[in-house]
Amino acid sequence: MKFSKGNLKDQAFCYERNECVIIGRNSDCNIVIPKADSTVSRYHCLLDIAPPTVTVRDFGSLNGTYLNGEKIGQRDASLPVEEARKQHYNEFAMKSGDRLGLGNDCEVVLDVVLPLYCADCFCEIAQAKFSNMQHQPICSGCHAKVIERKNKEKAVQKAEEDRIAAEKAKRNNPVCEICGANLYGGVSRPYICSSCRNNPVKILQYLMKKAIKGADDARHIAGYRTIRMLGKGGMGAVWLVEEEKTGKQLALKLMLPDSASDEKGKQMFLREANIALQLRHQNIVRHYKTGQSDDTYFILMEYCEGGSVADLMNKNEGKLSIETATHIMLQALEGLHYAHHTPIYTKLEDANRGFVNGIVHRDFKPANIFLSDNSSRSVAKVADFGLAKAFQTAGLSKHTLTGAVAGTPVFMPRQQIINYRYAKPDVDVWAAAASYYCMLTGFPPKDFTGKDAFNVALTTDAIPIRERNFRIPKRLAEVIDTALRERPAIGIQSALELKKAIEAAV
Repeated sequence: MKFSKGNLKDQAFCYERNECVIIGRNSDCNIVIPKADSTVSRYHCLLDIAPPTVTVRDFGSLNGTYLNGEKIGQRDASLPVEEARKQHYNEFAMKSGDRLGLGNDCEVVLDVVLPLYCADCFCEIAQAKFSNMQHQPICSGCHAKVIERKNKEKAVQKAEEDRIAAEKAKRNNPVCEICGANLYGGVSRPYICSSCRNNPVKILQYLMKKAIKGADDARHIAGYRTIRMLGKGGMGAVWLVEEEKTGKQLALKLMLPDSASDEKGKQMFLREANIALQLRHQNIVRHYKTGQSDDTYFILMEYCEGGSVADLMNKNEGKLSIETATHIMLQALEGLHYAHHTPIYTKLEDANRGFVNGIVHRDFKPANIFLSDNSSRSVAKVADFGLAKAFQTAGLSKHTLTGAVAGTPVFMPRQQIINYRYAKPDVDVWAAAASYYCMLTGFPPKDFTGKDAFNVALTTDAIPIRERNFRIPKRLAEVIDTALRERPAIGIQSALELKKAIEAAV
């Protein structure tokens, strides 16, 4: 996108991956507008970029935000800034060529350019010089392979033509492979209707049948039987399954995409899921196998009989005792410390493979801490390292950070919202302190009631914990309040430091 008016005129900003871009005059905005553009607010608006889609929302600006000349947000001039931040402002979709006006004299023009990828090997290419048999662009290397294959295909050309003719005959009247409903339009394999695609129960039954038949893409779940559903969420569902030979019980998580993704995006998600397979610690939920069948992704993981800490809080009127919450949090911090420092073997940015030193969770909260059993001294285990974020970043979900579940900012420090793609371990430490706060009080550290969640997370500070629960010991309260400090930096930087501080306080 390029500025067409204002003091940044002719300056361009390019984004190739999912980003949250805050525009305003404040120094910590992603795009800082010079103070000379006085009609632009300190935090004027937010662009939610998930290429090739872009949405914009006003942040309660004084002079308004305009999309192609039409006002899409502005606070009442009689409202003070703090009151305006309590208001909720709608998101608006943008398309290439749209003009975004910020106040009176500043304007941005959006330009969406889609990259070109080889249809065969998915590498990026500069121009469509060659094409495959389907008239899709391919690189010079794949073009050479096509020429070589043509010489070999002459001997089997007649058989291939017969196969294509038979396939066309089937497509004239295809039916859903699960429910048998007639399919219409340009459908392709697997022949599954939209209703069945969005039904995790039917998809699981379909995958289990494929596993019994020996299908290669379902081999990881062969030999398991379904016991019951453990839970259902926005991206899929989780079942309790049992290995027929050993009787060992595991959790099987199915993730159903709600949007199409290219092969490059799918491989990126599977690479991130492979990282989770490498985490081996008693305080992290173990991942055993991961795979893909058509558009469905599945993960076999450790089953935690005690459920999540969020479930435990619901059973105890929304909060936990100091003893129980501390027992859980000290273990969860052990898991975080391990994940932040353990070497992980993966593909690096230069396309080579090598080790990186640790990973960041980015979505730590009570719902992502699980308990091994229902005893008072159960083992706490951190779950879902990077999988939700990878699912979104790979383009398998229509939502990016701001389009996700509204509760996400409750356990996010402002540093993660401003620069979430490059989050460091300290954002997990803040989230752990926020989760501990919530376990002890039944409330998040900030007041989100009736307010825009992202504005609250970005612009307000945590409420001292003893104002929520005066029974919290002073020494422990000081540790938690320090850990939840965000300015100028997060108060406690490492999981091990927070664990030792809690142990010393209690």
